[in-house]
Amino acid sequence: MSLPRFFYPAPLATNETVVLPQEIANHAGRSLRLRDGDGIVLFNGQGGEFAAQLFFDNGVAKARIGTFTADNRLPGGHLAIAQALPSGDKMDWIIEKNSELGVLAIHPLKAERSILQLSGNRLQKRLQRWQSIANSSAEQCGRNLPLAVSDVSSIKQFLEQQSYDLLLLCHHENGSKLSDYLIQYRDHLAPETLASICLLIGPEGGWSDNELALFAAYGEDHSSRSTLQKVIWGERIFRTETAGLALASACLALLDWN
Repeated sequence: MSLPRFFYPAPLATNETVVLPQEIANHAGRSLRLRDGDGIVLFNGQGGEFAAQLFFDNGVAKARIGTFTADNRLPGGHLAIAQALPSGDKMDWIIEKNSELGVLAIHPLKAERSILQLSGNRLQKRLQRWQSIANSSAEQCGRNLPLAVSDVSSIKQFLEQQSYDLLLLCHHENGSKLSDYLIQYRDHLAPETLASICLLIGPEGGWSDNELALFAAYGEDHSSRSTLQKVIWGERIFRTETAGLALASACLALLDWN
């Protein structure tokens, strides 16, 4: 049986004793019913994990840090998603499930047809919530580098700032079949090359004509940092919360990154 895992947002070192944050203490003592001497695992998002022993000192939950393991349990390549803001709480689910797959980062995008509009304090609270979901998902699925949630940006800002090798624009018209393109891309990679790929996922209403023109101009600009390729899955049109999960799964399988 695997040991309970907790994200500890501070430096950790072998042979030291740390006081556990109240949130972890409550989860360990009340929800999981852990007791003095029980084994746990701590990770802080810097890579790897630490075996630890839980104990209570006058009601204060503490952990004695033991051995370090460097394994991060992530796919062999770098896969990210640039997700146009969906309505309601759909982003919660998108982050949780893509975290379980092994996606490294989510870049929320303000698209013209995004229903959800965030700014100011409301935006900051939502970003904190999304990162907290990613951290909790990492606890559950065993990864030691939580999915990173970037600040919300416009599509233009994202294209100017990103540094991926390949951008795959998910659109239901006039694109290359994802499997055909990725197999060809894989076969042309140099041995041991670790490519970085980002999937561009539109909102419920799809990409606007202005946004498609922006993507096209980026793809045709020979000075662009990344290759941009429009891809399709098949004849069906996915919902925005399904598209990233389905295409990320296909990328991991076709590139043998699992």
